Amino acid sequence: MSVSSQQSAVQGDRSIANVYEIPFELQAVGRSVSVAQPMCGGLCVPKGRLIDAGSARVQCDSQTLPAQVDVLSRWSDGSIRWLLASWIAPAEALGRSCVLRVYRDSIIDTGVSHVSLRRQGQRFVLKRTHGSTHLEMTEFDVTPRVATHDGTLAEFDFGDVATEVSGPVRCVYVVQGCMRKDRHVGLQLRFEVWPAAGFVQVQTRLLNSRRAR
Repeated sequence: MSVSSQQSAVQGDRSIANVYEIPFELQAVGRSVSVAQPMCGGLCVPKGRLIDAGSARVQCDSQTLPAQVDVLSRWSDGSIRWLLASWIAPAEALGRSCVLRVYRDSIIDTGVSHVSLRRQGQRFVLKRTHGSTHLEMTEFDVTPRVATHDGTLAEFDFGDVATEVSGPVRCVYVVQGCMRKDRHVGLQLRFEVWPAAGFVQVQTRLLNSRRAR
């Protein structure tokens, strides 16, 4: 799916408001989509129109979907300039006109699950929390398979899990490690988790501090 959007008038006058609305339409790119899809995109807000982004929702006809907005940058007057919006788009939303509503204040939690990631050696345990109930979402082992110059598999020491983004719709965790025998060789693992969609993406990056510049 892709998103075509057009920023609409703010509720009320053109001064800072409590709600900022951005209408958009979901369009298919390539083959048709039959399952819900994680959506993430940057949105530019005119200067002085939105001072805070406490929460957000996507309205598709009569369906209200949880959304998450993260402030990326601000204008010189302190108002929001760029937002990163994340939500789960249902397959039936394809071709429909929707509206992203960004609220200045936080609104009541509608029961969206939250996730956490912890490390146990080279094993990473992902948990989803819904209210006071802890639900085991999944468990998986991450064992990097990096071969050295002689063909043997390298072993890594990992640090603690760092939270890059934490929200009701999308979470990002980063783990840094280094090779035990060659400490200048590092490995970065980046986990992007969408708990409502059951989607987890793991990105890996090798780092060499001795690389020629």
